[in-house]
Amino acid sequence: MRVNAFYRGASRWQLREISGGDGQENQQSLNAEFGLADATTVDTLRIEWPSGIVQEAHDLGPRQFLTVTEPLGNGKILVCHKGKKTKLIREWALPAHLGHGDTEGFCPDEGAALVCHRGTKTKIVRGKPLAAHLRHGDTLGACSG
Repeated sequence: MRVNAFYRGASRWQLREISGGDGQENQQSLNAEFGLADATTVDTLRIEWPSGIVQEAHDLGPRQFLTVTEPLGNGKILVCHKGKKTKLIREWALPAHLGHGDTEGFCPDEGAALVCHRGTKTKIVRGKPLAAHLRHGDTLGACSG
């Protein structure tokens, strides 16, 4: 992920690659950490995901962790609803979901995956049906476009 932080009137690009690990019994941090020296405000934070999707946040303070989830590119985003079920919601509904305790991303231990169904529709599939979807030609991950 490439991040452009604009502060003190200058643009500063930083690159972080996130990987689960690079060897046997080796786990790297999944947090992308960026240094801002002694800046007190980030005017604009621009995130460029490998998929080409761009996100921006404005007027951020230093010394904090932000959870940023890559949008699916179709106006929808994944949330863990009530800690129990992963749902696809419209991006504009995210603040309301976060406000009542939902979190971005998959629910832990749910065993859910995103599939591109028949090349046109992104779906959440849970458990045993995943193998059947893959056998009939669906692919893992969100549909592009």
